[in-house]
Amino acid sequence: MKINALMVIQGFGPTYKKRLLNNIKTNKGYEKYDILLITDDVEYWDDIKNKENIFIEHIDDLRKDYPWSIENEKLPNEKRDEIKYAKEIIENNFKFPTLLQRFGFIWKNAQNYDGFIWPNTDVLPKEITEYHVIEMNKYFSEKKFSNTCYGLDINTPQKQIVMCPGGSKLDEYHHPYILDYAKKINEKYKITNKEITHNFMMFDGNFITYNFPDKNYYFKFFDLINNIVKEYFENKNEFFHLGTHTMWLTGQEFITSIAMYLMNGTMVPTNSCNILGNQTFDIFCYPEDRFWNWGWECDINEGQEGFVKKNYDKLKHFYESRGQKWVY
Repeated sequence: MKINALMVIQGFGPTYKKRLLNNIKTNKGYEKYDILLITDDVEYWDDIKNKENIFIEHIDDLRKDYPWSIENEKLPNEKRDEIKYAKEIIENNFKFPTLLQRFGFIWKNAQNYDGFIWPNTDVLPKEITEYHVIEMNKYFSEKKFSNTCYGLDINTPQKQIVMCPGGSKLDEYHHPYILDYAKKINEKYKITNKEITHNFMMFDGNFITYNFPDKNYYFKFFDLINNIVKEYFENKNEFFHLGTHTMWLTGQEFITSIAMYLMNGTMVPTNSCNILGNQTFDIFCYPEDRFWNWGWECDINEGQEGFVKKNYDKLKHFYESRGQKWVY
């Protein structure tokens, strides 16, 4: 038995692709999921392309009807060489588009699934028991939340999008512009009639799941997120703060927070998640995968291997402090 939710993973960049390919080949935890792997380098995944639970799609095929995204949400030209890739990022002050996973909502087979799981390449699904599979499918397919997310009433019919883990309330004093952006988006796209107040949830984008009341919401939610991203590119002065991050092209957390709020979604706080938390996924972090801008000692011409050698003790302590297996 498998989980009836589609795992959508972005496979971009040499170090991230190497990490993900090795994880999929060596970790049986992936076998419980169907995986949509969105990439700009389809041939790289030849070793796993025949796995029955893995579907590999080029990002530009998924967004062929959205040429403005191809034009504005660009990826580095270098696909395989990690040093050339790092230099291209640094020399061009390149910022990554962080919401390309949204195109999984409109993938040709998306309607076959009852929910979506968005992990980054450093999130590892654990080898789980049948109990976990049953409970996760109750959550995604039967919309029953008793053992999955605390704080959701199992007796209340789900009429909301549920994001789990969700995070914590967004600080209105440090992010007052989010309210203004939400009002502008709603005025143009007429999403809700409710009074819009500052009651937004913030989350960490490295691992989230989406559970929808019904499958008609897939396209509605995609359209809203897509339109917010488009509004930023067409009106950067008006939505300035969505693009101020030093590494990310657009603020995934802010955009998704606005969309969830306008569509009356619920973000379940991280500490309230059960089955969709550390019982079933390990959320790791690998500084060496981002050796060029992690902030530790680095000679970019020595690549990932040189970064590990220069920072061996510090990196080992980092792994141990997070409970990660030391591999060097």
